[in-house]
Amino acid sequence: MEELLLRKQWQIHLSKASLPGIRTRDAIRPILDEWLDRKSGSIVFHLTQLLSGHGCFNAYLYKIGKVEDPACSHCGGGPDTAEHTLVDCAAWANEREDLEKWTGQRNLSLGEMVKAAVRDPEAWTAMTRFA
Repeated sequence: MEELLLRKQWQIHLSKASLPGIRTRDAIRPILDEWLDRKSGSIVFHLTQLLSGHGCFNAYLYKIGKVEDPACSHCGGGPDTAEHTLVDCAAWANEREDLEKWTGQRNLSLGEMVKAAVRDPEAWTAMTRFA
């Protein structure tokens, strides 16, 4: 009963528009129970960066004043974000193709990748490998 109440509180808390990390929240909130109940899948350093959009991405580094340009260093395209790396960056095309094969996903948005990874330990491994 306490766990059910706690999960409900988390659902309510995560739905607050004022919280940061909307991209990550929008990916996890629809499957929060599955996320919490998963039996496999550790959060490792690079996966944390991919999920949060923080860390090695130039758009984030630009935001915190660590680089002078938010553009992608790999392809020179738009802002270097986690979503750009996961979905668009030409420099990661081969890795993205492997990720599509490993997960069976053609839609590599964060929300779809999180769903696939939570439901299939091999997809989790593939997402971690990509990160």
